[in-house]
Amino acid sequence: MKNIKTLLQTGKIKEALVAFRALPEAQQEDFFRELAPTLFPPDFLAVLVQKLKPGYSFEDFHQAHLPPLKKGQDLAHYFPYPCYVMSLQDKDNPSNIMTLGFAWLEEQKIEETFKEIAETEKMRHDKIATVADKIGPTLVYRVKEVAKLGS
Repeated sequence: MKNIKTLLQTGKIKEALVAFRALPEAQQEDFFRELAPTLFPPDFLAVLVQKLKPGYSFEDFHQAHLPPLKKGQDLAHYFPYPCYVMSLQDKDNPSNIMTLGFAWLEEQKIEETFKEIAETEKMRHDKIATVADKIGPTLVYRVKEVAKLGS
């Protein structure tokens, strides 16, 4: 599937289509399942800024940031809605970490959804607090527009 993505990114649409058609049906479904969230802008973007505590590394932060999973649950199904999380490290000051959460979630379901995951989220946030200090509040933005400004 990576080959299809590369072909699409380089504008080789016909070649990508041929490669896609050669996939078994289950892999075609997986391809669309993986691609679908990227075709449509998320409903919300959460922004969290943290500073690593002395002696801790980005890898420590990454390990603390991973959610506790239930038996048989995989990371891609931790949240009960499509969600991508990016963790960014400041190139000039590696102790500064920014986390961006992209969520495809109807606004009226936010409160109910966060009640469902409150216990495991508290565990996760407690683990993160051992390696990094939160800088300011978590900000949540409603996505209003996405514009492609480059080739």
